[in-house]
Amino acid sequence: MNSVLVKIWIAVLLAAIGAYGVFTALRMGGYFAAEDQPTEPAPKIVELKPGEDILTSLADVKLVERSGANLRWSELKGQPWVANIFFATCPKECILISHQVRLLQHNTVGVRFVSITCDPERDTPDALQKYAQQYQADPQRWFFATGDMQQIQRASEAIFGFGVKRVEHAPYLALIDRDGKFVGMYSGISTQSMEELRAELAKLLSPDRPQDAGRNAPAQETASKDP
Repeated sequence: MNSVLVKIWIAVLLAAIGAYGVFTALRMGGYFAAEDQPTEPAPKIVELKPGEDILTSLADVKLVERSGANLRWSELKGQPWVANIFFATCPKECILISHQVRLLQHNTVGVRFVSITCDPERDTPDALQKYAQQYQADPQRWFFATGDMQQIQRASEAIFGFGVKRVEHAPYLALIDRDGKFVGMYSGISTQSMEELRAELAKLLSPDRPQDAGRNAPAQETASKDP
């Protein structure tokens, strides 16, 4: 009887040693994180408020457009623009959001669009060119940008108020006015939110919007004084 118990205890001990060895091997191979392994810092999140100057924050952010030329943020000034983060091989939300941007492009005049990849290793300018063609993107209005991941992070933080990780992003569209000021953020997968975006765009494009009246007032006043 005692010999049977001894054999059982030996079997249990050997099984425990084997299990520990397997666990150690898996942890060393990266399947389990060691307790003392530093965790990745939480992404920076800043709540952007309407009227914040986005273009100034982007002034020294270097990204490359699908054409191979550097994206010139200053050239976006003068027209409202809509931005989003995506990656070309995304199987879900990106397809829907790119379709929404395509509809906005075809149903508006005087609006530009900037789609920034969060997978720069695969989304080269050539890859972005092919992706853009799938959505009939006008190269004069809809820009696709890639670059160093650190620069993409900075662009995301400036436009959306939060950073991104490789092939991880939020399904939002940011609306910027013609002066480069933040207007709002909208969900690209929400019908109601997209309706709000279209309504806000219509206001920005209206010739009767308050900011236009304010700009034209001095010129009209000066003209009225001419003999």
